[in-house]
Amino acid sequence: MPSAEVFKQFRRSLMQLVEEDRNCEDQVVLAAYARDYSLEKGVSPLLAVFPKNKEDVKGIVRLANEYKVPLVAVSSGQPRFNGDTLPERESVIIDFRQMNRTIKIDSVNRCAIVEPGVTYAELIPQLEKQGLKLNIPFLPKASKSVVTSRLEREPVLIPKYQYDYI
Repeated sequence: MPSAEVFKQFRRSLMQLVEEDRNCEDQVVLAAYARDYSLEKGVSPLLAVFPKNKEDVKGIVRLANEYKVPLVAVSSGQPRFNGDTLPERESVIIDFRQMNRTIKIDSVNRCAIVEPGVTYAELIPQLEKQGLKLNIPFLPKASKSVVTSRLEREPVLIPKYQYDYI
């Protein structure tokens, strides 16, 4: 856990890296990251930061390593259920929801390349325009990150076509 002075230095360095409007220290907003619908207990994070691109992410991770500040990654919106994004100790949330570009939809190979903040509500209509369908879990939340869903290996409706990502 970083000391107050180390965290202040980390915060100053972070402000030079990402714009102030992409950092949040509002206690009401931060408190929302400390709870979900699981039985896990979380603590309120020190700060939430919202990267917009991979350069932001690299810089944030580099600073966190330098100052020994723990990071907790979040890419899905509320409600959250699994307890896997709850900070267990004072840390910084890195919220990927602003990284929500669909980089490429390849209709020939039937795949898409997306950033971690792309949700089912955003991707499904884009695929439908291309005449494609997404093999989805049963009733996914609109705010659920597609990448997070795949990393959590949520069971899909047509298991015959579920790919193993290992």
